[in-house]
Amino acid sequence: MSTGLLLRVTERGASELTFEGEYVDLATAHPLYCSFTAGYFSRLPSLFGYCGTVTHPQCQFRGAPRCVFRLAWRSTMPGTSETPDVQNSARRSEQQLARFEELQTMAGELVRANDVDDILHRIAERVGIALQAPRHLLAVRTSDEASLRVHHFGFDDDDSANQYAQRVLAGELDDRDNVLVVDVVSARRAFGRLVAAHVPGARFTDVDRRLLGAYADHAAAALDVVASLDEARRDRDTARALLGLAKELAEAVSARAITDRLARAVCELTEADTATVWLWDEDQACFCLGSRHVRTPFELREEPIRAPEFPEMASWVADPRPMVVRADRAPRELRQLLAGAGLQGSGVAPIVAAGRLLGVVSTGFGCPMDDVDVPRLLDRLRGVAAHAAIALENARLIEDATHQALHDALTGLPNRPLVEDRANQLLKARSGARLGLLFVDLDRFKNVNDTRGHKAGDELICAVAHRLAGAIREGDTLARLGGDEFVVLLPDVEGHDEAAAIADRVIAALGEPLLVAGERLFISCSIGIACAPEHGADYGALLQHADAAMYEAKARGRGRYAVTATSDVGERRIKRLHLESQLHQAVKNNELRVHYQPQVDLRDMTTTGVEALVRWHHPRLGLVEPDAFIPLAEESGLIVDIDAWVRRQAFEHASAWARIGRAVRVAVNVSGRDLANPELAAELAREMEVAGLPPELVELEITDRVVMDDHDLARALGELHATGARLAIDDFGTGTSVLGRLHDWPLDTLKIDRKFVQGVDDSSGEAPVLKAVISLARSLDLSVVAEGVESPAQLRLLRRYGCDLAQGFFLA
Repeated sequence: MSTGLLLRVTERGASELTFEGEYVDLATAHPLYCSFTAGYFSRLPSLFGYCGTVTHPQCQFRGAPRCVFRLAWRSTMPGTSETPDVQNSARRSEQQLARFEELQTMAGELVRANDVDDILHRIAERVGIALQAPRHLLAVRTSDEASLRVHHFGFDDDDSANQYAQRVLAGELDDRDNVLVVDVVSARRAFGRLVAAHVPGARFTDVDRRLLGAYADHAAAALDVVASLDEARRDRDTARALLGLAKELAEAVSARAITDRLARAVCELTEADTATVWLWDEDQACFCLGSRHVRTPFELREEPIRAPEFPEMASWVADPRPMVVRADRAPRELRQLLAGAGLQGSGVAPIVAAGRLLGVVSTGFGCPMDDVDVPRLLDRLRGVAAHAAIALENARLIEDATHQALHDALTGLPNRPLVEDRANQLLKARSGARLGLLFVDLDRFKNVNDTRGHKAGDELICAVAHRLAGAIREGDTLARLGGDEFVVLLPDVEGHDEAAAIADRVIAALGEPLLVAGERLFISCSIGIACAPEHGADYGALLQHADAAMYEAKARGRGRYAVTATSDVGERRIKRLHLESQLHQAVKNNELRVHYQPQVDLRDMTTTGVEALVRWHHPRLGLVEPDAFIPLAEESGLIVDIDAWVRRQAFEHASAWARIGRAVRVAVNVSGRDLANPELAAELAREMEVAGLPPELVELEITDRVVMDDHDLARALGELHATGARLAIDDFGTGTSVLGRLHDWPLDTLKIDRKFVQGVDDSSGEAPVLKAVISLARSLDLSVVAEGVESPAQLRLLRRYGCDLAQGFFLA
């Protein structure tokens, strides 16, 4: 209200006046001030017995250079004599003029007032001056939920004034000779009453009544402005708070982080004394505490809320809906719960996603619920609960995707990336402490697969995992590397002897037969042991030593452990070394071939790109699968030469296709060793230039696993992106922390690892993790390619989820 409107009379007539004015600071003014001014002028003629009207043909808020008001009046008002008293008595004329000046002075003061209490105080003060009443009082509420404001003069103290105000508002005091009561009311709402009281025997006149009504109208107009601004401010603050909450929830990736933000936001949005988020545990049929936020100390419950304690809960869980609980009307159990916390009421809203109850948002109030704007409370709780449902569901899907990426799909154990991460974390966190590692390999497991089938083999792996978990210590980590290989991390071992004792327990645990497919099967294992720091300071070195020791154990007769390898690195490692030697010759002897797998646009099923895949045609062994030689190439460094050769071949072929009008994008792999080469971007640019291939027809694929291991990846990706080629994350879902950094890199495409796709079959109605990954890519504005499509059901589901491209044996 800190602004001003400077007015001047520009035209005078027998029954009309024209005023023009400009706001001192239009930026801090409001269109309601113009309505306030028009209402003020329209009341002036009534003080002299006339009927006035005001028009407002020009307004600064409508683009005019100034505001123009025209006041006109008729000679008489209904129910008055033709000759007003003011024209018959000079004395009364002077008195009325003084009253007019008081009203005019007050109107100017109202426009300059700083806050609502200042406005109300000035009105109450001027009433006494204008009406010469020894006692006068203004009692109003700025909104339905606001507390009563009483401004008074002539009363002994606030208590007596407040009691008098309650009687006035209750209608116990009516108009009489020495008391005037008028309503403070606008077209929008009723605010309260304005009352003036004379000493007994004195009387108020009709002019006094009209004058008091004018003051009441001014009060209503001012309160309308305040109420409108407060409402607009609350709506703005609510919108900002909800937007801020939505942004915070989008950044939160765990249920705890989400509930913490929710509880804090609910208190701010609803002005509640407490806010609590409970999460529904469907298995236990109870609400468990997520997070809470309190404005003032309250003794709040922390134990789970179970159905047997609250009989009404079962019906509410079956049909959850927002509601208000009043302590004085609640069932006994809820009344006791509220009373124990010192609360008089609560607002509750369910968190529901896809028809499934996820939790509940509850607020607590120490004041009576009659003082709470219940409709607004429930409306805001609904909005918060809707945001919460989306955030919690997304967090669950991301958690599922992360868990699937870091755990073995068959056994649920940590997988290779997770155990490596844990091992390195332990080695960093326990500087100087010993860490043991057991490399466990099942003996003759291939015989089970060959004779009883892969299903029996999978059952055996699960049974072995269960046995191994029961043989190790609490705090040890059991992981499955793949196939029949397991790793056990042993924190804080005393040395080789303690690690060997645990290895003995593992071997003994497999000494008893396992029930698989209705048969009792016997299986043994060979274990290699490594301990830090003797056998290495990082996970890779420990694993390599344990792997070699495991082959030593097998060479000694299986079903035993070894700490050191005395017969070189074992038969399997000799074969690997021999294969590595032959791989060197393969590059020189042109034994490598490039095969292309089409990438199909799922909108129209056209081929828009291909992925270049390297294959080794061994002169004696025939076609060697990539899984057999790519790891060798990476370990030996040959992968750099192989990748460069594949790029040259792929670029030449793609350029030739483009020249005959069949331009398609070609995708090539970039290894971790490639990324370590600071000249990679320059070499890539030269290769594209030599082949005559436009950069936009090239896509470089960096595996999710490489992303996790390369600390300079952001720099390398920026240089590669500058060449004009597209960048893709390949095998998404196999790394450990790529989710939090995707938005920091100049990526174009996200390729979903085949394991997310191959989990879909004809009986699968939905694939929530796959859907979540596609949704994540969409939110980051990345194209999505699904790998490993092998069935019509997988293709249909990918199209329904909005996947862009797909590749796999089903398509080519």
